[in-house]
Amino acid sequence: AEYMGYFILLILFTTLFKSILPVLYLYNIIIMMKSHYLVLFLPILLSLVAEKIRGAKNVKIVTTSTNQHAHIGKEFTFSCEFMLGENQQLRQWKWELVDQKSTTLAEFIPGKQKTGTVTFHNGWGDGRNVTARSPNTSAQVTLSEVAKKDETSNEQNQHYKCSVYSDGVSGADNEDDTSIYLKVEKPAEVISIMSNINKMSTGIPINTAFNVDCEYSGIPRPSFPIWSVNGVIFQGGQRTHTVSDTNNTYHEILSISKFQSSWELHGKWECLVENTANDGILATKGTNISIMHEPMDSGTFDQYEGPIGGEVTLICRVSAWPSAYFAWFYGDKKIERRGNRIQQTDDLIDGQSTLTVKHLDVNDFGVYTCQAENKRGSKSIAILLTQNDTPYPLLSNSADQLENSLVLIVYNFILLFVIYGII
Repeated sequence: AEYMGYFILLILFTTLFKSILPVLYLYNIIIMMKSHYLVLFLPILLSLVAEKIRGAKNVKIVTTSTNQHAHIGKEFTFSCEFMLGENQQLRQWKWELVDQKSTTLAEFIPGKQKTGTVTFHNGWGDGRNVTARSPNTSAQVTLSEVAKKDETSNEQNQHYKCSVYSDGVSGADNEDDTSIYLKVEKPAEVISIMSNINKMSTGIPINTAFNVDCEYSGIPRPSFPIWSVNGVIFQGGQRTHTVSDTNNTYHEILSISKFQSSWELHGKWECLVENTANDGILATKGTNISIMHEPMDSGTFDQYEGPIGGEVTLICRVSAWPSAYFAWFYGDKKIERRGNRIQQTDDLIDGQSTLTVKHLDVNDFGVYTCQAENKRGSKSIAILLTQNDTPYPLLSNSADQLENSLVLIVYNFILLFVIYGII
């Protein structure tokens, strides 16, 4: 009987936490054996069964991320989802800010309050708007404007704590809690980009040194700026960095020497920065820098072709400051700006001039010259127009060609009627 008692005790401790049924089965055996071990096993059995029931129905926080991120100046909601066991009721939940002491931010006690009402204690105490709510099985506290001081970290032994309490079937309190660490970030942004020549409306002469200053901010500190000129990454110049610790702003000053200052640097300058809060999107801001220079070819296509009777548009592109004025020549003869067949259109801001020639004939092919001029100098660009062998279609998108085609068709019908009458 003694060995049988030890054996039953071993079986109980190895199987009870997996299922209650084996325990009841063994308990019945003990009763049938009328063993004195019944007195020993009965308290153990009752306490373990009760603990098993409590453990199966304990309140549990199911969704809360330990490390969370918030953006400065934006709204942020502290939220934890919890699950109640069978036959359990919510007794209380609360959010706390824990550092050297615990400060209650909000709490919900259904037994003392109307359903859906939350008592909150603004632990921040700085006048910012704080709201709290308890939808279903969720504990939520919303802070209207996140500040840098709201950040917590494990290194500083600071965290936000969500605690949930419930009443179990035995009347004892059950609870679960979780902690989160809040990382406060600010997306990188360019505050301003300025140059020491911005106030000079006429710009500076070519081969003159100048500086460009990019002021930017962000938490964590953004990467060093990327510079672009007219959409092309610029890697020249000498860079100097300064930091303002009071408001987390930074400066990068790009110095261009007189030897680097050239007409290619005339135009739109952009400063681009980013940090981990930008989600891969570069923050940018630009400014225009004017460097006085004579017109320079900036991508003119030097050869075109067109069919007899067709139409062609020649395009001349230059960079110049001040803006250049354009003139077109065919051979040594200057082409009139507007005519029946030939039209010239200038865009002084973008530095572009177009020459459209309609109803091409053999005398239109040859070398054209685009001449751009400002007070710093002039530039002549030769463009060759050649004939191709592709027949020009009868119908064209050009209104003039369509009109001429219709006239030709009508003429041919009249001619046929005249010939038919004579015959």
